[in-house]
Amino acid sequence: MKLVSTQFQQHSTSSRTYCSSDRVLQTSLPGWLMAVVMALLSGFAGVYTEDFDAVVNNGFFHGYTFITVCMILNHALSGIAVSMVMKFADNIVKVYATSVAMLLTGIVSVFLFGFNLSLAFFLGTTVVSVSVYLHSIGSFAKLQAMLAQIRTERVQA
Repeated sequence: MKLVSTQFQQHSTSSRTYCSSDRVLQTSLPGWLMAVVMALLSGFAGVYTEDFDAVVNNGFFHGYTFITVCMILNHALSGIAVSMVMKFADNIVKVYATSVAMLLTGIVSVFLFGFNLSLAFFLGTTVVSVSVYLHSIGSFAKLQAMLAQIRTERVQA
């Protein structure tokens, strides 16, 4: 029996180690520098192999408009926001954040690009909205229960 429990403890410890995203944050500075260099090299290689003449003649940022810069900043800030959600939120909040982001993207697309909303989009929006509302009610009820328990423990102490 002891052998089985030892093997289980080793397996559960190793699975916790490898599924944690905190290991990424513990990467050393040379590792981060190598990743940045590889990303830049691959990005520049793609640009220069596809549009080498245009880049040499007009420059790397030729054709960038205000909207283009806004989109680049939007993607960068979205990446940071997603990393914060992935680090600090539980799984259901991650799913809801992704769903709400898709809904907001669809709604913004109506105004920016003339996207036509379909019945499936409307039904999906309804289901996600109701589920987020129900989840928030449950979270609020749990919070109230915890606060009530803390108050009763303070009164009894």
